Amino acid sequence: MLIGLDNGKLETFLRVKDVAARLGIGASTWWGWVKAGKAPQSIKLGSRITVWRASDVMALVARLENTR
Repeated sequence: MLIGLDNGKLETFLRVKDVAARLGIGASTWWGWVKAGKAPQSIKLGSRITVWRASDVMALVARLENTR
């Protein structure tokens, strides 16, 4: 988990292992969702560092819970 500024607001960023753990899925499933457009777009912080806004991931969780 990383914390940084996004649009002047303090934001928490999650790495793929953190996202997968929160959702109870594997990293490869998460990457499949990203590729298919079912998950939020990633943010590249470097050539080997990809993160997602925690707020975007939690919004996805809420949408998934509402579809049950």
